[in-house]
Amino acid sequence: MSDVRPVPHPTRRLPFGLAVLVLLGGLSTLASGELLTRFTVDGERLRTERALAELAQAGLGPSATLAPAPRPQEVLDALQAVQSFRALSSSEAAALALAGEKIGLEAGGDVAFAARVDELRDQASEWEALLEGARSRLGEVEGALKVLACADWSGALSSRDPLEVDEEHLYPLYELRTKLCGLAAAEALAGRRDEAWRLGLLVTELTRRQRDAGLLAISVRQAATDLCARTLPCLLATVGPPPRELSEALAPALAELAQPLDVGAALRWDLTCALSAFRAWEERGDTIFVYPPPARHKLPFLQRIEFSQVRTHFVELNGQLLRTLRLPTREALARLAELRAQPERLAEMPPRMLIDPVSNLLREGLETRARIQLFRVALALCGSDSTCGYGAALPVELPDPLLGDPTSPYGAPVRWARETPRSGTLWCVGLDGRDEQGQGDDVGLKLNLNRQ
Repeated sequence: MSDVRPVPHPTRRLPFGLAVLVLLGGLSTLASGELLTRFTVDGERLRTERALAELAQAGLGPSATLAPAPRPQEVLDALQAVQSFRALSSSEAAALALAGEKIGLEAGGDVAFAARVDELRDQASEWEALLEGARSRLGEVEGALKVLACADWSGALSSRDPLEVDEEHLYPLYELRTKLCGLAAAEALAGRRDEAWRLGLLVTELTRRQRDAGLLAISVRQAATDLCARTLPCLLATVGPPPRELSEALAPALAELAQPLDVGAALRWDLTCALSAFRAWEERGDTIFVYPPPARHKLPFLQRIEFSQVRTHFVELNGQLLRTLRLPTREALARLAELRAQPERLAEMPPRMLIDPVSNLLREGLETRARIQLFRVALALCGSDSTCGYGAALPVELPDPLLGDPTSPYGAPVRWARETPRSGTLWCVGLDGRDEQGQGDDVGLKLNLNRQ
């Protein structure tokens, strides 16, 4: 039997030269990845800086001066009091919603809330008791609300590196305004005209005095303005016009709410905050301040590349929107629709994140301001006491001049059709530009002084 010895496998050991080549290849790959990263990131940074320079040249650049001025401590304390206010029970809220519904306001809420509102329809004694409880509970923050109704208010900057704005007060204060509108409705149903209008004035002033910057803030302000635009005509129909002193106090607030919101300034402020957050991510990796946050990749350089692309796209999209907002509203809405139809460049920063809120603010803002304008005309027609300002009958034609030039935000005159000596309809054409006699796309307001 022969002596057989194992022969070493030739691939068990990597030759030194080949190992060196593999190592050099790996280092070369890493180096090329780093070079690619630097090349891409630097290129995106140049694009971003160029876009920002063009915006600055057009007077549309980001600016920290757009932030609201610091508020007195009294105002900040009032905001804190409102935020920490113990919310009404769901039953009390339902009672206020039912009061609003009884004078023509829509009762919102989920299915369970709507069911609770329905339960109260045939329970008059429980409904009255709940209303009384709501009056008492809302009285707990009456002092804070009066402070906010007499001074401009907004949240405070909680940090400057990166810029961080405290907006926690926005939704609680909006919710309080909806409850105050319900309480105004309850007072109107009880025939307490002066108290109903005092609450209506309070809600209007709270809305007028909000000076928060940013798209979220002016979206809340827009919603609150719409709340006023729908509540005040219902009070007018239920208890008649406010007494003279309240009418005079209401006039400047309504005149301001009839003006368009500065969506461009809000967008520029949001861009200022976003750039501050982007810098924090780039310098420290603080993704908590960036929304949406950059995707997490196994290879860090891919995350750096994607982040730089997201930042560039965000700035360029803001530039397109800011230039669009300089157009007349109808043209701006058409241009926004075109931008919305474009394919998304990056799934992490879809155009709809900014385009949809801006479009909604423009479109809904027109209708809300038109409703405010119609209500101002209605007040002028009714006069400032419990009887019609024109004697026993409303005028057949709108007096000229009435409120200077009663032109709606849609650019067409306010129309008026008297139906009886004490009732009629005010309307204006809607976004489609067609006069449909108060129907279809038109915005209308029924005026009826034949109250029980």
